[in-house]
Amino acid sequence: MRIGVVGTGVIASSWSALFLSHGAEVVLLGRSDESLRRASERIESYLDFLRDHGMIKQMGKLRLTEDIEELRDAELIEECVVEDLELKRKIFSELEEVCRKETILASSTSGLSITEIQRVLKNPERSIVTHPINPPHLIPLIEIVPGERTEKSTVERAKEIMESFSRVPVVLKKEVPGFIVNRLAAALWREAIDLVVKGVASVEDVDRVVSFGPGLRWAFMGPFMIYHLGGGEGGIRHFIEHLGGAFSKWWSTMECWTELTEEMKKKIIKGTEEEIGERDFRELERERDEMLVKLLKLRGLI
Repeated sequence: MRIGVVGTGVIASSWSALFLSHGAEVVLLGRSDESLRRASERIESYLDFLRDHGMIKQMGKLRLTEDIEELRDAELIEECVVEDLELKRKIFSELEEVCRKETILASSTSGLSITEIQRVLKNPERSIVTHPINPPHLIPLIEIVPGERTEKSTVERAKEIMESFSRVPVVLKKEVPGFIVNRLAAALWREAIDLVVKGVASVEDVDRVVSFGPGLRWAFMGPFMIYHLGGGEGGIRHFIEHLGGAFSKWWSTMECWTELTEEMKKKIIKGTEEEIGERDFRELERERDEMLVKLLKLRGLI
């Protein structure tokens, strides 16, 4: 299978490593030799990690290019540029001019509307969102989000392709800003920030609470199943009857601000830097990825 990837950042590189590790031919489109060189080095480091953990199913081939015409024969093109609606519209418009009509045009956007991207396209029915979770070469979840004019066959084919690369696709029934993952993440992060700003806990302690507490359960069950078990034999019905009132009180004390103030930003950055200490980015990234592999093995996903 030939896959096109547009972009040279972390997500584009991670996608490329995933596709390559499953035997695909990957054509990576970048803006310059330098950006493509950096992406190639990043992809190779991801592949080394996958190789070290026995996660290469079949090695594919990587081709680097600055010529969009080389994406012509791709079965799927994964767009991974910055979160700029007009830029994505421009790229999708250029892609549909050079690609076959059967090619699926997918965006990795974290929350922009594919319906809005489709408005400038001649063939909107083949465009869709396939939103990964960083890093895509390790985390299996993919949010598939069709737009108003996406054909059902595009949804089904995108799902099939993602499953062929050992991903776990979830198809959203309707578009919503941020999709599922980032809406849940945004709600949790706002409360985490508020706890820090109000002096309830430090950045490090909030991170410890999440990673050593509910985060462990979240690796195996979502909130509804967890609370179902929390209700004992009575399940989720008993949980709601027993603790619904308590949740209402907690919700009533939570803030609903939608902008980070400069003071908030300073506290977040200062607290995070204190938590990091002397560790560098690569060390933290390696620690995260090693733990992810262990979790994936526990889940039977590798």
